[in-house]
This record gives sequence, C-alpha cells and structure tokens, in this order.
Amino acid sequence: MLIGVVWILALNRLAIRRIHALILLTPIWAGVILCVSHALFGFVAKSLYLVGHHGAVDFLVVPGVDAVTAADANHLSAAQDLLVFETCFLILGLVLTLAAWQFLCRPPQVDSIGDRGHPADRRLRRPAVNW
Repeated sequence: MLIGVVWILALNRLAIRRIHALILLTPIWAGVILCVSHALFGFVAKSLYLVGHHGAVDFLVVPGVDAVTAADANHLSAAQDLLVFETCFLILGLVLTLAAWQFLCRPPQVDSIGDRGHPADRRLRRPAVNW
C-alpha cells in the first residue's frame, strides 16, 4: 500500500511526467478495475446473502460451533463487509480514478526542489501571478 501511495504522489513530479503516460497509468487503471469490481461483486454477493440467498457467499465452517451461532456470526460478518469493506474498496477505486484523471488533465508544475524540467514543459505552465 505504501508503494501505491508513493506512486500516486509521484505523478505530480516533473521527472515522472517525462515518462510515457501509459507506463504510469497502467498500474493505476489495473488498481481501479480491481477495486471497483471487488466492491461491486461484494455488494451483490453480500446483499444476496442478507436477503436470504445463502449460497451466494461461502463462509468457513468452524468445528464445534452450532448452526444458530454460526448463522448469526455470518449475518453480522456479511453486514460489516457490506457497510465497511466494500464501501472502502469502492471509494479507493473512485479516488484512484480521480488521481489518474488529474494526471491526464493537469499540466506539470515546477518541482519543489527547483527542477525546471524540459523546455517543452515550460510552455505548458501558467506564469506566476504576483498579487
């Protein structure tokens, strides 16, 4: 996860902006597809389980636990998954989509370390306005 955060934050650096966009955006779009599909599948499967179609989700069977206790625990687990985890995966997918979209739409900015970048990059920058 830390590598993903560094990857996303590096998208705004001029040195990274010189690399072809396809190389940078491929892992991000793969993450978007993974997160959003996981969330959608989870919403459908857990919702089916909660309305009574218990074949939609296979929970582990713990030896020594009676069926009523297991059913209650499985119901609580499905509700928590639906409310917490699947929602988090959907939000993560949307945030990754916004990060990739921002990378595609924004011109590069000057690095904080003073890297002026390629001369072609300078044409894309807006001049600084001093108030």
